[in-house]
Amino acid sequence: MAKWCIALGVILFAFGVSSYVYPEFLAVAFCLFLVAVLMLLLVIASIVGAMKWRKHTKGWFVPALVCLASLLLWWRVASPLGQLVSDRMFERNLADYSAIVSKFRSGDLKCSDDCEGKRSPINLMSHVPRVFDVWATHCNDGGVVVLFRLDTDVPLLHEGYVLKDYGEAGDCNRLYGWRESPSEELPFIRHVEGNWYRWADQPGF
Repeated sequence: MAKWCIALGVILFAFGVSSYVYPEFLAVAFCLFLVAVLMLLLVIASIVGAMKWRKHTKGWFVPALVCLASLLLWWRVASPLGQLVSDRMFERNLADYSAIVSKFRSGDLKCSDDCEGKRSPINLMSHVPRVFDVWATHCNDGGVVVLFRLDTDVPLLHEGYVLKDYGEAGDCNRLYGWRESPSEELPFIRHVEGNWYRWADQPGF
């Protein structure tokens, strides 16, 4: 039982981290399945251990403890580690993100609609790897907001990176909030570097 819990815990942790780096529906569904299995094994190991195994060994609690530790490790560590890995990957592609921002600032990239003070999609000639689409806003103080939405097939999950470069008194501050402030459009947002932020509509990313 302990060996099964260790093996399933390692698999759960690996898929948990990958789900925060590359969110895919099958990986997320498999993680939830493994969580259910480990919770079931935790209950079984606790009951059987207390009723039978404790009569034969002092280590009767080990399988249940391993199951619990595996679940806690997935719950507390997978998300921060996934954030660390995804941010390092973002930094490697930062030049591609910055090039799109520079072209938008200079006017080489245009919005599909009017994007003065409101968000509109950009007509891109080429995409950054894993980026599904890009939305941007010209602020009335000369600043910009450029939002990159990553490609994922997980239902109800939208995530990506956003450059927030504007002043406190401009219209973009009223629309998007200043710095790390969440908003209805960006409910979960964390700082990555400079004026770059990671955003998602689900926690943990």
